[in-house]
Amino acid sequence: MKHLLLFFLALSGGCVLAQPTYNELDEEGRRHGVWQKDFPEGGTRYRGTFEHGKEVGTFTFFYPDGKPAAIKEYGKGMGDCYATMYHVGGKLFAQGSYVDTFKVGLWNYWDVQGNYVARENYIEGLQQGPQYSFYIDSTVAEITHYEKGVLDGPWSIYFEDGTLRAKGSYLNDALEGVAEYYNPEGGIDSKGKYAKGLKEGWWIFYENKKPIRKVRYHRGRQEEAEEL
Repeated sequence: MKHLLLFFLALSGGCVLAQPTYNELDEEGRRHGVWQKDFPEGGTRYRGTFEHGKEVGTFTFFYPDGKPAAIKEYGKGMGDCYATMYHVGGKLFAQGSYVDTFKVGLWNYWDVQGNYVARENYIEGLQQGPQYSFYIDSTVAEITHYEKGVLDGPWSIYFEDGTLRAKGSYLNDALEGVAEYYNPEGGIDSKGKYAKGLKEGWWIFYENKKPIRKVRYHRGRQEEAEEL
């Protein structure tokens, strides 16, 4: 019986020694091996592996309730890591690549119900090129264009059946120049110009594709109107 007890104590001790170690540094003071950080109130904040100060493999970040907030996979994707992010309720929120802390390449987004809602492209952390927004059935709701993180270029929005709802252009993050708005039947509703995001000059309003009224704006405020 004594020998059996000593055997179990030795086995128990071996299991204790085999427990993984966390948050260690290499000889040069760099994080090395498995690291885990906790929230002040308890629970794991993130867990991942470093190789002499560099993130490798998979890092998992958590919400305070223990559900995953984000998973970063280093060495995967076009950048340093490929990230998958989640809403608080557990549904997929976003996917895309990072270089350091900057977004790069294609990013996709989902709402809290799990519907695919947007697609963007990044270069060195700045939006570049077209951005697409979608209705819940994945038809296009809006298309805008970015230049180095700034809205700049053609803009269009659509009804759920794909019919054009409006079109115009952005310049330096504001609507600029001629814009047209349409009704669900495809007929024009109104047409006019924007200046720095505000209606400017004469706008024409239509009914059954015929002009019925014109309104003059200055810096977005109506100044006069005339029936046609």
